[in-house]
Amino acid sequence: MTLDARNVLVAELLGEVDTLLKRVEKFAPELDAAHAKLTVASAEMISGIEKYRLQVTALSDAAQKSAVNHIIRRTNEVCEGSLAAHADAMRIAATQAFAAETGPRIDVLITGLDGALQRAYSWRWRSWLLHLATAVSAAVVTALLMALARHQ
Repeated sequence: MTLDARNVLVAELLGEVDTLLKRVEKFAPELDAAHAKLTVASAEMISGIEKYRLQVTALSDAAQKSAVNHIIRRTNEVCEGSLAAHADAMRIAATQAFAAETGPRIDVLITGLDGALQRAYSWRWRSWLLHLATAVSAAVVTALLMALARHQ
């Protein structure tokens, strides 16, 4: 009886295996269709990732160009401001140097001209001397300004 029970169990097992194989065979086309859909989805995903990579690269390039342009613009602004400040400082220094160098000389000239004018007033030709003193003063001031212009 054990042999018969065993045969029955083996037969039953074979029946269940046959049923399972039939179910798997029914499921195979669905698995193939799912595999095909997954393959298409994978290809679309790879294409989408490539498009995304290109867009990110383009955005990165644009951001880099924008940053470089901003840095260049700000550098130019700072340089222009620095040059203007430097020019102002040089102008002030030149004015101070001119005043230090020519101020005492102009004072001496003014004192001398005042004395000459006072003497000229006492002379008969004082109106001519006044014109002469004016011309000399204008010539001296012009010469000093020309000398200053050459030094700048």
